[in-house]
Amino acid sequence: MRLAELELMSEWSGEAPVLLLDDLASELDADRRALLLELIQDRAQTILTTTDLDLVGASQTNARLFPIREGAVVTEDDSPAAN
Repeated sequence: MRLAELELMSEWSGEAPVLLLDDLASELDADRRALLLELIQDRAQTILTTTDLDLVGASQTNARLFPIREGAVVTEDDSPAAN
């Protein structure tokens, strides 16, 4: 349903919308998650929340991770981000 909505909004506006996917790991099995991530890659900017870092595999070359710890975005050195 979300992919159809993504296509419709893209056609209507002429631009790809930002796709928000919350807790994908709890909603789909591993095969369907992999298929969905393959389908959306390079189609739209996507914000994905997950507790499973394995979900963002090697095929997600454009992915940026923003770890959240104790309610704050953390940097690579494990200190809170300056934003």
